[in-house]
Amino acid sequence: SLVKLSVFPNPASNTLSVIYNSNGSGSVFFSISDPAGRVVIHETTDVLARGMCEWQPDISRLKQGLWIITVNDGSVKKTGKFVKL
Repeated sequence: SLVKLSVFPNPASNTLSVIYNSNGSGSVFFSISDPAGRVVIHETTDVLARGMCEWQPDISRLKQGLWIITVNDGSVKKTGKFVKL
């Protein structure tokens, strides 16, 4: 299950780093949505081991403003916010 979620830099321009700590292996689902809940980026990855993992989405096409990141491993869901410059 997910333990910790960090999003940086914040604010961000073109790239973003999403660091999460996983207690196990399995699929992890990522999404970036606007404040109204419309998902604009969605990706799934497999975590093979415990520990710190990183996801680096390309956010260059996003409009300026507030965005919400959701990371879900099937049992735990974590959210974070960032501002796109």
